Amino acid sequence: MRALNNIRKKLLDESLGMLYRKFVKEYGGIAIYGDRSEDSASSKAFYEDLAELPKAVSDLAGCSDAAFYSSSRKLLCLFIYAEVSGPITEKEKIKIEESLNPSGLASVLVSVFSSRADFSQVADQIAWGTKVWIANEPGHMIHYDDKPVIQAR
Repeated sequence: MRALNNIRKKLLDESLGMLYRKFVKEYGGIAIYGDRSEDSASSKAFYEDLAELPKAVSDLAGCSDAAFYSSSRKLLCLFIYAEVSGPITEKEKIKIEESLNPSGLASVLVSVFSSRADFSQVADQIAWGTKVWIANEPGHMIHYDDKPVIQAR
């Protein structure tokens, strides 16, 4: 995938900030990591003592572009800049769920795009049971509910 230009990165970062405030308000969570968009080594830990977090949370948070965690709800939200890392595919979703399974944590997996045009290029690769968020349409999240069951009539 390609690196984000500065304008897109600013839009995504500002939009993720808005999402974080909404997450804190609804779930009482904390931000763990952010700003991995240019280089995976540049992740910034926002939470001081990662040792206090469940191991699966600290391991997975470092692999995302932004991660929010609510200990009271046992919920981890991972946001991936799809334009840099690619969208969350079925294979990646399964790997994440297997990592979280022993800890009993639930997850919300979100592929983040700067525009609907960028999303439409890879919409068919996105895993069922995940979400898509488009930064220039911040008030709406696209839900890829679990894979539909097709039944004969």
